[in-house]
Amino acid sequence: MKSFFKNFSFGLNLIIFVMLTLISCENPIEPTPESEPDCRDKYVGEYEFTTIHGIAYCGEDNPMGIPIYDTIIYVGKIEKYDTDRLKITYTSNAIEPSYGNDINPATIHGIIYPVVDKSGTLTYPEFRNDRLCKFNGSFSDNEISVNYWRTHWQWGYETQEIYGIIK
Repeated sequence: MKSFFKNFSFGLNLIIFVMLTLISCENPIEPTPESEPDCRDKYVGEYEFTTIHGIAYCGEDNPMGIPIYDTIIYVGKIEKYDTDRLKITYTSNAIEPSYGNDINPATIHGIIYPVVDKSGTLTYPEFRNDRLCKFNGSFSDNEISVNYWRTHWQWGYETQEIYGIIK
């Protein structure tokens, strides 16, 4: 009978030890979207923007549709906007973008709200990205590059090449 209690005591101690070990182990915390760093933080700041704005249209004063280009240099800023977007103000007297419709594509004039991913690629879901309108952009180190193009149907087109360097 003595060996029974000795084996029983050993077995009971072993079970208690195993249970305490399992209970005391902390489970690793899975990262949640709230705990992950915001990839937009590294792009926020004041930038020196150079915008090359081009427009070509056919009309009485320009029957051949020869493009006219203008270069604008402006110190603007990039801020976080909403949960996954950036607010980029790249010219003075900025006007909120117009997202267009089935007939007229989107237009931008000094302020945009693109989505940025972890790799620094910019997209703009509201823009059609078809034969009437194109938008693409990206960050590389401390620089940003954005290209925008839209048609004015048979009357011409408009382009904007936006380059920025963080100050």
